Amino acid sequence: MIPSRILFAPYALENLMLANRIVMAPMTRCRMIAPSYAPRQTTKTYYTERASAGLIVSEGIVVSRQARGYSNTPGLYTATQVRAWKRVTDAVHRRGGHIVAQLWHCGRISHSSLLPRGAAPVGASDVAANIMTFHLDKTGREITHTCSQP
Repeated sequence: MIPSRILFAPYALENLMLANRIVMAPMTRCRMIAPSYAPRQTTKTYYTERASAGLIVSEGIVVSRQARGYSNTPGLYTATQVRAWKRVTDAVHRRGGHIVAQLWHCGRISHSSLLPRGAAPVGASDVAANIMTFHLDKTGREITHTCSQP
């Protein structure tokens, strides 16, 4: 067990001076809305309320249209998304917090229904993922599928 005097003491992480040693782990929330997949006011509120953590690691943020592997996950590949994330990070900084992005490319565990023009998922390996995953259809109904794309 870490004594609270250590846990809540400021900590230098490279060039960041954190208020404490508490790190909020990334938690994918699937709350963004197509077609922009940009953070909204609720996203800003969510992270700002947690700014007292020493460091926040954001939810998975897909790096391109081809990187999406789950419904309603945020992006960071358009100017609109960048501006929206800047509003989130600025709000966290105003509260004295630090936030970093968890950049995400879902690769072979994606599904063609989530990708532009129904493209096949692209991964770094020719070995099939062989797992079950899910996405939401346009009505919000959960669809499960087996990932078998290499």
